[in-house]
Amino acid sequence: WSIASGPGNCSITGAVGSEVLHCNAVTLAPGASESVHVVSGTSFASCAAYPNEATLTATNHATLTADATTTVRCPSLTLTKTADNATVNAGSQIGFTITASNAGPGDA
Repeated sequence: WSIASGPGNCSITGAVGSEVLHCNAVTLAPGASESVHVVSGTSFASCAAYPNEATLTATNHATLTADATTTVRCPSLTLTKTADNATVNAGSQIGFTITASNAGPGDA
């Protein structure tokens, strides 16, 4: 994970797979907000659901949590190759039909 955008008071620490985003305390005046955007690359090995939870603590408010899940959808690929004919006579043309298919759910 990495921070794509946000305030300089945030950092990501921890081992891969168990990283933690921590933002140091700031004062939020009425109507103010602070946002941070975290991102991670994906690969075929990443195909899964990724639940994520955020926690906000303050000295003058009850602890809040929010959660969201995103799913990395991978393709389900097949490849077939079929000969036009199992045998041909010398001097005849030979050929093959190759078909790649994706049964989804992700793009390939």
